[in-house]
Amino acid sequence: MAIRVLLVEDDTLTRRNTAIYLRRAQFEVDEAANGDEAIRLITSIDDYDAIVSDLRMAGGPDGMDVIACQQRVSPRTSSILVTAFGSDQLLKCAKNLNIEYLEKPISLTELVSRIKASTTRSTP
Repeated sequence: MAIRVLLVEDDTLTRRNTAIYLRRAQFEVDEAANGDEAIRLITSIDDYDAIVSDLRMAGGPDGMDVIACQQRVSPRTSSILVTAFGSDQLLKCAKNLNIEYLEKPISLTELVSRIKASTTRSTP
């Protein structure tokens, strides 16, 4: 059974290219262009193995809000936060919340590896 991923990214080109790469790696991918759309998908579908979310998105909920919603709805879903605005404080916060953390520019190969590793750990 394929790993189901919600990809949350407000940059259209980045989101589409990442989604294509993840689909070629045999993941099922739903895309959200912003935090509101992601939260709507999370609360209506609730069937994701992993969430990959950009931190900063224009208007509305950010990546931490999206991941917090996912953790409320389905705490076992793995989360990966992606940002171009990394800091030691954000890294520490992500670790405390059991969130994977990647700084842009990301390696898509590494993203695939992190998704596979995090979903393997979350499987009972």
